[in-house]
Amino acid sequence: MSSIARSVPTPKMLRRLRIALVVAVVAMLVGGLSTFLGGYAAAASVADDVVPSVAGVSAVWRQLRDADSRISDCRTDPAGGGDILDCAGVLASGEYRGVVADAVQRLAVLAERDVGDDADRQVLRVAQGLLIRYLGLVEQANLSLGRGQGVLAGAYLRYASDLLHDSVLTELDGYRKVIDAELAEQRDSTWRAPASTLLWLLPLASGLALLVLTQLYLAGRFRRRLNVPLAIATVGLAGLGLVAGQPVLTGGRFASATAGLERLVDAPASDASQPAAPDRRLVDLTHAAADSHSLQYLMPLLALALLALIVAGFRERLREYEFESP
Repeated sequence: MSSIARSVPTPKMLRRLRIALVVAVVAMLVGGLSTFLGGYAAAASVADDVVPSVAGVSAVWRQLRDADSRISDCRTDPAGGGDILDCAGVLASGEYRGVVADAVQRLAVLAERDVGDDADRQVLRVAQGLLIRYLGLVEQANLSLGRGQGVLAGAYLRYASDLLHDSVLTELDGYRKVIDAELAEQRDSTWRAPASTLLWLLPLASGLALLVLTQLYLAGRFRRRLNVPLAIATVGLAGLGLVAGQPVLTGGRFASATAGLERLVDAPASDASQPAAPDRRLVDLTHAAADSHSLQYLMPLLALALLALIVAGFRERLREYEFESP
């Protein structure tokens, strides 16, 4: 740089350095803010959509299985003995109506979440329709019992149970694959890939190098050891890099959260082993990974402060040449 500095007039060199530093800060802001927002958007999608979907499927599966178990295990013959509940009493309570209505509502909420596309979420609407059919079969069994047709009522209940296990729960299990795909997409987000850090690392390295070289140039040219605004700008630019690197620094937390969710979603589900819901620790970990602490609002302010410091750092030196031709 020394040979170039000697061949270029000082005012022109100062202006070039100032422009280069401004470009480096702006590039750092654009690249850093893009990766920051993209990285935390992926984490927020997992916390706000994937986690509630995993929990929602688990809750619906559990309540439907438990309700159907009470209905399918009851006896339709009022003369039967033992400890088995009478189906007439079970159905007369109407509890199953509330369970099915709640399950349909939960599925409607799940369908509104941003997991997969509209075609993927169609399985939830299919499951809703099947639940309405399931409810109709149980109602027919209730009416048959009222007419004393126990055998017909038992047939309706078997059809309803088969529909639930072979169709409704199968559709829910299919939706778990949609959740798994969404989780994988957010986990492998481009904004969280190591290569995306180059969008802010390169401007950061260039800016820091330019600031150091500029201060060395000014010290040699003007015999002053320290340019205070540029020295502060050097520290500030390093701080901006630290903020931009938060998705990388908190990447371990995000990786642990997605790994825990993957274990839940990938676990096989059956009558004996229903889908598990995320526990409190996993939910808290996922939300912690998605918490940006509003640092995205700090980054533009830091960049503006850096630009002001850069302008201030060159102003006094340029004033000494304000009457000199560039």
